[in-house]
Amino acid sequence: MSMIKWYENYSPYISKFGLINGPKIAKKLFPKKHNNEVIKVNIPQIETPIHIRLGTTDVSNFHENLMYLEFRLPDYLSPKLIIDAGANAGYASLYLMNKFKHAKIISVEPEKSNFETLMLNCNKYANFEGIQSAIWSDNGFVKIINPQSGNTSFRVEQTNEDDKEGFPSITIQSILSKSKLDRIGILKLDIEGAEKEIFEEN
Repeated sequence: MSMIKWYENYSPYISKFGLINGPKIAKKLFPKKHNNEVIKVNIPQIETPIHIRLGTTDVSNFHENLMYLEFRLPDYLSPKLIIDAGANAGYASLYLMNKFKHAKIISVEPEKSNFETLMLNCNKYANFEGIQSAIWSDNGFVKIINPQSGNTSFRVEQTNEDDKEGFPSITIQSILSKSKLDRIGILKLDIEGAEKEIFEEN
């Protein structure tokens, strides 16, 4: 590979993570042979290692949240409470915790494998709390209705406690009450269309 081609391939990573770390991160994210390993990468903006499940939407989520900063926010904000609803593997939570280090962040994710990765990524932070649940309009029960979808596309619908596939839902107001804070500084919602149910009744 020529130096020009090499630089073209790695230039987005070099510009973001540096000449040494950029190519290393790119090679980890896109190995020559397809596999489903869980890898760890380190980037300057995040204090702890980042766990990424290859072969899943984790890779695109990493790019959106930690490379291209999908939730880019101004530095002058000083939120006391951040709620990340639909946290997936925790990349937005990591960005927010490292940007607003004095804020308490509560991340909510319903799907089991996503939640496990979320905890791997975030549980080293003292200001973090993870809740395995789904945000909904009431504190009842919901279930995932498209389990075959990719890790970022799970949708839920209301059910009851007798449903074997059901699990508890939680309202934004309940999270706020338990936090013992009076308001939410930043609310990030990525909950695949359930926003309608939540805001109709809250």
